Order: sequence, then C-alpha cells, then structure tokens
Amino acid sequence: MQVDAHSGATDVLFEDEDVCVLRPDSPRGLVVFHKYLERFHDQITREGLVLGSGLRTGTRSINHPFIFFRAPSRNSATGHNPRRPTLLDISCNYEPCQIDLANPFLFCIRIDPARTAVYSSEARVNYWGTDLWRGSRVPMQTYWDILDSNKSSRTGSFYNVLTYERCQYPSEGTTIAPPERNAEILVRSSIPPEWRVNFQ
Repeated sequence: MQVDAHSGATDVLFEDEDVCVLRPDSPRGLVVFHKYLERFHDQITREGLVLGSGLRTGTRSINHPFIFFRAPSRNSATGHNPRRPTLLDISCNYEPCQIDLANPFLFCIRIDPARTAVYSSEARVNYWGTDLWRGSRVPMQTYWDILDSNKSSRTGSFYNVLTYERCQYPSEGTTIAPPERNAEILVRSSIPPEWRVNFQ
C-alpha cells in the first residue's frame, strides 16, 4: 500500500504485511538503520535505496526482493525517537556495538513497531531458496518478549534460528549468533531520499 505523503491524512508512507514505514518527522514510531558502503554515499543521497540494485553494485550475491534494516532489540524508555534524533537516540534501541556512532553511512527510516514484523537473518541465510526462513517471522513485540525471556529464564550459548529462543545444546537450525544482533526488518519497496530520517 503506497500512501500519498502529501495528503495530510496519515503519517504512513508505505505499508504491507511486514512493515509500516512512517514519515521521517512523525512524532511516533522507532528509527531503524541500514548500513551501506561509503562508495555508494553519493548515489544513495541522490536516489535513496533502490530495490534490486544489489547485484549491480556488488553488495549482494543473491538478488533478494527486499531492503534490510536491523531490527531494534528493545524500545527505548520514551517509546519513540525524536523527530530529528541523534545517533545516540537511535542506538538506545539496540544492543551495544551495533551502531558505530561515528559512522555517517547509515540510512535510517521510521517504522511503526506495532505494525512491523521481524525476520531472522540467520534463517534467511540458512534456508534461502525454501519457505522455511519465513517461519522466523514474528511481530516486533513478540520478538522483544522472546529476547526478554532469553535473558530472564533460558540458559545456554545457542539460539534457534526460527524461534529466536536460547537453548543449551547445538542442533540443526541453531546458531551461536544472538538474535538481538541478527534480526531484520524487510522492506519490499525502493526507498526514496525523502523517507530518510534527518539527524540533529
């Protein structure tokens, strides 16, 4: 669903079954990031993130029909990022070391977490070409609840790539990569520069 950004009737720019993208200056929602390579900075500043360009630019080995944003591992105490946030405001919603606060090569958008789903990047890598990776899809609030349970009531050094749950023993479909650093939001749309969140 593409929404007219100038209609004044909504702050939703794009919505499908997996993501709800809000206007960058919306007073609600969370800001999420996509990290790109410095050599694409001028092109991305002019054109935004162009769906399907990964094979042409050499940034992908498979032409996925999505643009990937790192899923936040928690919601900050304020429940939203300011209309013109700092990178520190955004990093508060992520586990440490995910955002380099000195890195200017981030493309950030604002999403509605109540209308956005999370997928496991490990499941996508392991099961691409089948439908199994889609089994990792959960609403963002469910994802946060699982992360909380992992910390409070589960033990072990492994994680199920489909359920995100911590487990004690390795098996097929487990990884040592924690889900809070390996979950993503999928956007099936090119993203023009106007959707980009501006910083203070």
